[in-house]
Amino acid sequence: MIKLYQYELSPFCTKVALILNIKNVPYKIVEVPLSKAKTVKQYSTTSKLPIIEHEGIFVDDSTEIAYYLEEKFPEPPLIPQEPKLFAKCHLYEDWADESLNFYMMKLRWLPHNKHYWANELAKNDRGLWRWIISKFVAKSTLKILDKQGVGRKSEKAALKDIDRHMQAISADLEGKAFLLGDYLSLADISVFSQVKWIYQNSEGKVIIDKYPSINEWRERVEIASRGRA
Repeated sequence: MIKLYQYELSPFCTKVALILNIKNVPYKIVEVPLSKAKTVKQYSTTSKLPIIEHEGIFVDDSTEIAYYLEEKFPEPPLIPQEPKLFAKCHLYEDWADESLNFYMMKLRWLPHNKHYWANELAKNDRGLWRWIISKFVAKSTLKILDKQGVGRKSEKAALKDIDRHMQAISADLEGKAFLLGDYLSLADISVFSQVKWIYQNSEGKVIIDKYPSINEWRERVEIASRGRA
């Protein structure tokens, strides 16, 4: 059985779990508290989660894991072979991972949201570590956001950007079940994994609820992974 080492609140871990569910691959979740983050260095070249362990092999990075699982468990296929569909799938995945993720983080660490998410991120830690993480995780994450650039945007500007992103997704879904057409793919899984956590913030929910096609698409992706593994 595959072991999935994860942080529950990471969209990248959500992404890998969805792939495993859709492919109906049995797996066991190993939740790694933030205080134990350094322990993954023995398994991960990037020292980041998610990581999967399969038949003695450790694979890290959600994209690398996705391609590994596609090779080992090809049904149902999630990465298209047709060059133009593959290109669109790749671009959507990279956009979700490298752009939407930072907007999700921006929402989590807005002043009125950060206390809730700091406590949520520390919930698997104990004692002094839980207190330390809940107090300092926001500060360390905001430094990352500032270096990336989204953190330097005002709340109003960030929300306007998120609305544009959702408008673009909605437009691309017009007349289609999924982002590549009738084909559920890694593109859907990657974008869904970010949208799911954006929606968990009230500001994100308000924006996404403006676009019924996105919520209908979200439901289709959820149904595809329901009752699996």
